[in-house]
Amino acid sequence: MKQKIQKILEEAIALDIEKGDVILTGRFKNKRRIVKSIGTDKYGQPTINGKSILKFKIEKKMPKKKWSAKSREELKESDLRQVIRNIILENCKRKEYWGVAGAGVIVLCTDDLSIFLQKRSKRVGSGTGKWAFPGGGLHTERASGYVKTPIPEDVRVSPSDPALKALAFEELEEEAGANGLPNYTLLEEVVSYEDCGFIYKTFIIDISAEEKARWSPKPSMNCAWEVADHGWHDGEYFDQDLDLHHGISPQLLQTIKKYVG
Repeated sequence: MKQKIQKILEEAIALDIEKGDVILTGRFKNKRRIVKSIGTDKYGQPTINGKSILKFKIEKKMPKKKWSAKSREELKESDLRQVIRNIILENCKRKEYWGVAGAGVIVLCTDDLSIFLQKRSKRVGSGTGKWAFPGGGLHTERASGYVKTPIPEDVRVSPSDPALKALAFEELEEEAGANGLPNYTLLEEVVSYEDCGFIYKTFIIDISAEEKARWSPKPSMNCAWEVADHGWHDGEYFDQDLDLHHGISPQLLQTIKKYVG
């Protein structure tokens, strides 16, 4: 309804006047005048034949120094908000993310102190050739695809949102569970990465040596293109031997080492 009223108002104040038209002026609107020129005065207000056609002034057309005190105050607040936003943008680590949040699963075997990792293929959008763990971005009806930072307040995800855990194990199944998933114990769940409203939650699980020998990790047909290689690596030295994806943050690395380092 508000939009309809606004549209009516906008149409109501549109003036269909051009040079050569006849207008009636004067106190009683009975003096015939030919429109010879249409312009604006020094304050940006519309004129016909050099004379103002309004009994009021359109503020946005005037120099800002001529605006009302209230409008100048609001302008300063708006400028300040833009400055703050620019500062936030400058401090964001990345300009955009695949989704409003992300989640993944790290598979460990504490029996032999090893970690399962995957090498990202050359066809993925970021982290090409890097070693990482199964995971992905969370997309919603209100925000899908790449989302610019800072992530809007109204679409940010809480670290306790169950959708993150569901996403993490769905990604594990797609990227390594074509032959089924192993029996596991959940060791820890941590927010391993944060940036301007974007969060990444990592679920760390442990499987036994027997389960490791039984499990045959393989990506599903739909996700095989994402994985160039995969395998188990020594928990103590994998960070020195491999070119790791930025998702394995220092905080996350420290947590992993607590179990297999």
